[in-house]
Amino acid sequence: MRVKLVQIVSHLAGWVFFFSLIFIFLSNTPNGQAGFAQTFFSVPFIIFSLTYVILFYLNSYLFVPQLYLQQKYFWFISSLIGLFFIVYTISPFDGLMRQRQAFRSQTMAPPNDNGSEYSPMPPHQMKPPSERHYPPPPDRGMPGQPPRRNTDINSIILFITVIAISTAMPVIKQWRVTEKRALLAEAQKATAELYMLKSQVNPHFLFNTLNNIYSLAVTNSPHTASSIMKLSKMMRYLTDEVTEDFVSLDNEIECIDDFIDLQKLRISNTGVKFTVSGQTGLQKIAPLLLMTFVENAFKYGVSSHTHSDIEITLNLLNNELRFSCINAIHPNKTTSQREGTGIANVKQRLQLLYPNKHQLVINNVDNNFKVQLSIQL
Repeated sequence: MRVKLVQIVSHLAGWVFFFSLIFIFLSNTPNGQAGFAQTFFSVPFIIFSLTYVILFYLNSYLFVPQLYLQQKYFWFISSLIGLFFIVYTISPFDGLMRQRQAFRSQTMAPPNDNGSEYSPMPPHQMKPPSERHYPPPPDRGMPGQPPRRNTDINSIILFITVIAISTAMPVIKQWRVTEKRALLAEAQKATAELYMLKSQVNPHFLFNTLNNIYSLAVTNSPHTASSIMKLSKMMRYLTDEVTEDFVSLDNEIECIDDFIDLQKLRISNTGVKFTVSGQTGLQKIAPLLLMTFVENAFKYGVSSHTHSDIEITLNLLNNELRFSCINAIHPNKTTSQREGTGIANVKQRLQLLYPNKHQLVINNVDNNFKVQLSIQL
């Protein structure tokens, strides 16, 4: 509310300053202060005011946000050209000056004998219209030809000024929002890294995995070497590659795959299905976004008493990533537990990294905890 009030006051102050400049300009013209009220309450002044007020807000709140900031530069430039021709045709400043000139012609005495400027004449000394002497009309061209049209330079200058200010204000505002989002995203990424290191690469997880690999080695299992390699790659990804702003989508998928394989070493009554489709090789994604949902499914969707299923799907189509993760709901796991700090952190990062480019839906369907995420990469 306070921000809106400050914005309204600043706009009002800006328009007061703008019309004060017009007032000063008209006052500095010969006999400019005469009939000032009549001029400022006339139809030409109303047209002049509405032209530039509408021009400012039309460009600031429609053309710049919907065209320029959306990179629709052709339509943005075309719109400005259309506005320019409208202002050029109306010539609002020239109409205002003609109104001033007409009022002066009615209130000024004819030139003195010495050729001096017109001097104001009191109304009771004004001659009838038939006896007044008016200055010669402007050159309207040869007979039979259309009258010459003088270019309203002042209207064009005001047009350029208003367009420049109304474009700069939303652009600067968007730049500040983008910079703020970048700073917050960096902080959120650091928080996510700490969270993942605490939840995934903690001693409990590491010791359990090493114990499972030790059991494989004791039994001379052929999966021992591959399990050690998966743990090594996962540790390297979580400690090194996640420091980047964006990582390869294939690397994120590979880390999820390794994590699932390592989790299978400690669970026996859980069925896990992980499917990937689409061309993922050229795409990048913010690190640890998808990994959090997978970790959450294993943390809260696995029970040592009953059989559990976890289904994870990832589909990439036309630069749109569609991810879903479904796991069973167990009575001993509350909703608040299932949606822990990791998911809350992911929601904040999505808002910062993919504003208006993602959709996250989390709900309970048929006694299953279901996460659906779509991102425009």
